[in-house]
Amino acid sequence: MEFQRLLVGLADACVRRAKLVVAVAALVVVFAGVFAAGHLGISTDTDEMFAKSLPCDSGRCSSRPISRSSAICW
Repeated sequence: MEFQRLLVGLADACVRRAKLVVAVAALVVVFAGVFAAGHLGISTDTDEMFAKSLPCDSGRCSSRPISRSSAICW
């Protein structure tokens, strides 16, 4: 019951300060958009698709067979 009373109080406070809630939500959306634009991206460079630490030579993977016990099953 305590959790329900807390939620009812939060909803009541949001209704009483609806303009403030909308303004804060708009600011969060703007900041999230700026962050996403600056930090998220897609690279189409095929040389960067695979990590340099993979056992590949010039884009071709080595021909050594992978044992069934070392394969990763999802």
